[in-house]
Amino acid sequence: MESYNRLVGDFCALTGIDDVADVLHRGLLDIDGVSIRVECSDSGDQCRILADLGEVPPDREADLYKFMLESNFECDDEPGQPVLSMSAEGNRGVLTTHFLVSELLGEGGLVKVLREQVLPLVNAWVGTINDDDVPDEVGRIADVAV
Repeated sequence: MESYNRLVGDFCALTGIDDVADVLHRGLLDIDGVSIRVECSDSGDQCRILADLGEVPPDREADLYKFMLESNFECDDEPGQPVLSMSAEGNRGVLTTHFLVSELLGEGGLVKVLREQVLPLVNAWVGTINDDDVPDEVGRIADVAV
């Protein structure tokens, strides 16, 4: 857990977030309008990142459920592999990824993973959910809010 605390502290320092304790406690971030939750696994060695993909239109549900199952089937057990699901609270898509905390403590850390891996996946899958073109621009990590 100490490494995770350091990871979040480094993230907050890089992004200008003053309330490290709040991020550690709630893990809630908003990056370019995407709701993201960052949390530590019970074992303390993994960082779990959940991103809200938005509401699934009723006429797209069947296609998207198939897409999610196929995408999840292709995943292996390696850290960073995305898993797609639906939220328990409603008809919203959720992207979940896990990363080893020790691997995130290097240069760029959590900022780099969010910018280069998580946000591009979110943008692609939001486009798929909405049957839209995928946006070219990846969210800027400087636009993080808690």
